Amino acid sequence: MNKALFLDRDGTINIMVYNDDHGSVDSPFKPSQFKLARGAKDLIRAAKERNYLPIIVSNQPSVAKGNLTRENLAAITSQMCEELEIPVDCVYYCMHKSEDKCACRKPAIGLFEQAAKDHDIDMRASLMIGDGWNDIAAGKKIGAAKTVLIGRKDRTELINLLVEKDAMPDAFARDLIEAVQFL
Repeated sequence: MNKALFLDRDGTINIMVYNDDHGSVDSPFKPSQFKLARGAKDLIRAAKERNYLPIIVSNQPSVAKGNLTRENLAAITSQMCEELEIPVDCVYYCMHKSEDKCACRKPAIGLFEQAAKDHDIDMRASLMIGDGWNDIAAGKKIGAAKTVLIGRKDRTELINLLVEKDAMPDAFARDLIEAVQFL
């Protein structure tokens, strides 16, 4: 069986962007907005060196909301995979809104189960790295060996949410460069 490095996309692998049309910070809606986060390539390289299969698992509700076209999502995915040097078949998206109550939107684990089936993954030997409580909660549900939250751990409201959702990560990392140590 393989071990995976499961990664959230927006806010983890890539930086969030300010969208003038909506007046908010959000996921990129077009390829020109997509920028890898500092350390993303280094983390992927280190994962591969340590025999982890890098797999992106990401909620993309902007598709269901009509803010992101499937064509732009495909173009962003191709660009990301090319820059990270990972196969496109290692990217799994949930394109539902939270109110859809689907089985694939994190913290649900449908995307992880599909990845495990497609790539013969041992969840207990795998890691989950993300920037939100739902990433960590999903990592806990699959029984990942370690969950790592990207971002500042001194944000009281975030810590309270992690406790409330029973999604306290095994480790915190300021950024992807620091996250390499957990592989």
